[in-house]
This record gives sequence, structure tokens and C-alpha cells, in this order.
Amino acid sequence: MAEFERKNDLPRRIGGLLSGVGAFKILDAWKECAGPGVLKVSEFHGIQTQSGKKVLCLRVPDPTWRQELEFQKSELLEKYIRALKKRSVPADQFPEMISFSVKTTVPVQAGAPQPRGNKIGI
Repeated sequence: MAEFERKNDLPRRIGGLLSGVGAFKILDAWKECAGPGVLKVSEFHGIQTQSGKKVLCLRVPDPTWRQELEFQKSELLEKYIRALKKRSVPADQFPEMISFSVKTTVPVQAGAPQPRGNKIGI
């Protein structure tokens, strides 16, 4: 997906909790609390409702990064909530937890037929 498409799709991906300016406040708060290292390796997938709880959803490149960020989960969540408060995001929109998913790729074996047409990104 092109960078332009992802940026324009941001309010929907944030989970529909806030629209327009509110959605960008949520993303801006994440950028502030994550720092350049975490921002470089993670994808922000917004705040979504899962089993009645608001969850900050992030995608990381591999299980090693997921484990590393699991150790920092409490600190990240506290910093994120402070950043949301600074931006006057309503408290009922604050996430209660963080969920990390791992980008998956399907390894291609040597000699295996290659797909034709569109590339598929997982």
C-alpha cells in the first residue's frame, strides 16, 4: 500500500474511535512516546476495541522485537496515556493495554513457482 494511501486511511485504521483531528492526535501522541527507535521498527495500527477493552495495536517485524517491547509494555502505555492527556484526548479513549502482532512473511523455497501479477504483502 502506498504511503499516501496509508496516511489518508489513518482515521479508519485507528478504529473509528475518533475522527479527523482526534485520530491524528492519537498518532502524534504515539510518535512522541515511542521515540525514534521504536517508531522505526513498529507500525501503528491504532486503538481498537477487543473484548470490550481499548487496545493499542502495534505491528513489529519479528518475534524478537515483540519480546523486547513486551518488556517495555507498561512504560510505553504510561507514556502514551500521558501524551494523550497533553493533547486533550478524552479519557474514555485511552487504551487499557497494548497488543503486538508480528509481520509475517511466507518463505519461498528455491525452485518454487513465483506468483505472477500483483505482489502480495502480508
